[in-house]
Amino acid sequence: MKRVDIYRTILWVGVLVMLLTLLVSSFIRLARVTNSINYGNIPPNGTIDIGYVENPILTFLHILPGCFFILSGAWQFIRPMRNRLIHVHQLNGRIYIILGLIIGVTGIAMGINLGFGGSAETSASIVFGLFFLYALIKAYWHIIKKQFILHREWMIRAYSIGLAVATIRPLTGLFFTFTDVPFHTFFGISFWIAFIVNASIAEIWINYTRNSSGKKIKSLS
Repeated sequence: MKRVDIYRTILWVGVLVMLLTLLVSSFIRLARVTNSINYGNIPPNGTIDIGYVENPILTFLHILPGCFFILSGAWQFIRPMRNRLIHVHQLNGRIYIILGLIIGVTGIAMGINLGFGGSAETSASIVFGLFFLYALIKAYWHIIKKQFILHREWMIRAYSIGLAVATIRPLTGLFFTFTDVPFHTFFGISFWIAFIVNASIAEIWINYTRNSSGKKIKSLS
């Protein structure tokens, strides 16, 4: 097996783990919000859940499209599917962009309005939310111009930022286990770390596949 294939396998394993983490945590969050709305079980003030319960429409507008965005994005990077079902790939790409725009805007709004992690969460949500939207627009622009390599690279950047929401989960677990930092403090810090880590991995992979063996490898899978 070539080195690039080994790295690709490792990357896909990581993506699948984060994807499952995000889907499970999203289901739990939506179930809690739904339960609170239906049965009046309002969480105490100062807890992370209260913000979601007080903003149910924003919460659902962000989380539900986010789940479909992560799933549709994973499909886009499966090379055999893309090559055999090009029309499905194109349609799914349009859906991916639309879902991305929705979760980008609502993600920024949630960072501003909920902000359980304080200014760290808010600033991270704004900075990387804007970068996420920029990446989606760039990806769309390049595919219109039939610049497939650049399109792929910006799609990877957008997907890595979208997937960073899942990376936050294990990071908060590590903070909670190994530090005495208050939850609301490390929750905001985890946003910055997760977005930076995911964006960095995306750039490393983009540059590696762009330059590996002097060739441009055209797909993630």
